[in-house]
Formats: sequence, C-alpha cells, structure tokens
Amino acid sequence: MPVFFLYFSQRLSLSQVLRLEAIYYLCIVLVEVPSGYFSDRYGRRLTLLIASAALFVAYVIFFFGDNFGEFAVAQAFLAVGLAFNGS
Repeated sequence: MPVFFLYFSQRLSLSQVLRLEAIYYLCIVLVEVPSGYFSDRYGRRLTLLIASAALFVAYVIFFFGDNFGEFAVAQAFLAVGLAFNGS
C-alpha cells in the first residue's frame, strides 16, 4: 500500500493524496463488518468472487485514471475488494 502514496503524489497534490487515503480507510471501516456477515450468510465463494471483481475494477481505474474523482472511486473499490477478501 505505501506504493500508492508515491503513485498518487506524482499526479495529485499532497492534500488530495491524503484525502484519497481517508476515503480508503473510511470505506474499509464501513464495509469490513458487513462483508463478514455477507460471507457467513451467502458463502465464502461468492464473497471471494465479489472481492476479485472489486479489485479488478479498482486496478483498471488506477491504470487508466488521471484525476481525483477517478482515483477516489478506485480507492472505494479497493477497500471493498480487500474487505471482502479478508472476511
């Protein structure tokens, strides 16, 4: 994860990079417990499929993104992917 800070700082200001990190951590907090419930209710396989799809979307947006809004969406998808992967 520290590599993302360097990646963002090449394209965005320091305040925007810190806001992106805040978005990521807020999304982790909001999704972590529900992802565990989802895994218990619907199964680990479906949870991992959702995690993989969210991570794929995040990485595609990171690759093609070039502004704060796109990176913010990618950070949200990254948080969902990692939360569902760890449930």
